[in-house]
Amino acid sequence: MRRIVTTVASSLLAATAMTSAALADDKPPPTFSISGYVDGGITGNLTGSTAGTNFGHLFDDRANQLMLNQASILFTKPLDPNATGLDFGFTFQPMYGSDARYTHLIGLFDRSSNERNQFTFIEADVLAHLPIFGGGSDVKLGIFPSPLSAETTVPTTNPFYSHSYIFNFGVTVAHTGLFTDTHLTPLVDLYLGVDSGNQTTLFRKGDNNDSAAGFAGLGLNLMDGNLTVLWLNHFGPENPRGTLNQQGRLVDDSFRSESTITTIWKYSDSLTLTTDLNFAHDDGFSANAYGIAQYASYTINDMLTFQARGELWRDDKGFFVAAFPGSLDSLNALAGRPNGSLSLFPRPATYGEITLGLNIKPTVPGPLSSVMFRPEIRYDTTLNNARPFDNGRRKNQFTIAADAIVAF
Repeated sequence: MRRIVTTVASSLLAATAMTSAALADDKPPPTFSISGYVDGGITGNLTGSTAGTNFGHLFDDRANQLMLNQASILFTKPLDPNATGLDFGFTFQPMYGSDARYTHLIGLFDRSSNERNQFTFIEADVLAHLPIFGGGSDVKLGIFPSPLSAETTVPTTNPFYSHSYIFNFGVTVAHTGLFTDTHLTPLVDLYLGVDSGNQTTLFRKGDNNDSAAGFAGLGLNLMDGNLTVLWLNHFGPENPRGTLNQQGRLVDDSFRSESTITTIWKYSDSLTLTTDLNFAHDDGFSANAYGIAQYASYTINDMLTFQARGELWRDDKGFFVAAFPGSLDSLNALAGRPNGSLSLFPRPATYGEITLGLNIKPTVPGPLSSVMFRPEIRYDTTLNNARPFDNGRRKNQFTIAADAIVAF
């Protein structure tokens, strides 16, 4: 009997982020492969930047400057989707570029460079399929990207060069631990896991608060895989050791939780609608963030796909959203070290953004496997009187951006 597996938009090679279910095909088992890509782009800020950054953006944060976002090589042996017994694989994906500033794990090449372009790992784990329960359980053990939200760390799986507020500030980034996807029935998947916390590794030098964290969630595979719903939660202490809240109370053992419900509806062969719901809470600072991002993807032809994203996201105390002008600011904040991060208004703000773009994939000759260009226009604003943009002078921001992803 063929088992139904949950396919991830980034696949098991990236993160279990947005899912779609499909019947496993009767194909030969996947074998070891080597591939890679280079991603670089530029974001033009037409309304003024905050200390050289596009406030509210992370991976495309530098205004009016060319960026080498990622150069990555992927070594992998995926799991066989038709496996009914034990099966094993692995993923090893180092990465160099400016995106590493926001994807580092403490204790793993986190101080290897003070420059904008740095080195890290997107993923380094072993994979296993265990023949338990209805359809078995897929397991990953090691370092892996966050499974939360509709967007991922790997650029080839995202509709836009820029990221949503949910992805930038409302969910986790990377983990060291164990993550399992158990196929209870053809309709229901159970997700469980344990890790050392967001962007941490092991032991005192790698874990910023010496505390464990965990995952839990459910997935639904409906309409023969044309409708999937993935509810995922990550929870555990995240504040670095020694962190004090507004009242001077030590809160490095206080829980933080991030939750997403990602729904993907393949309406037709051309149109796919994705809805990302998010809620984040930090007990120590009594801070909440929540919102929704709606995506629409319309395939015009083999070369051209139209993409749209609209988002509303509430940061009720100004706790989550910030900008990081220094190359190590994000890492320093994560580890509890002094940093130059900019949080211009520690007060409530509701963000809105609309992004429109194209994915252009021309035919390319070997040895390249693909080339994709992603031009976009984006408008950010706040729905109250907060003015975070252009050094605290504006309540809105308009950017035009484009990147190119060359895969081989």
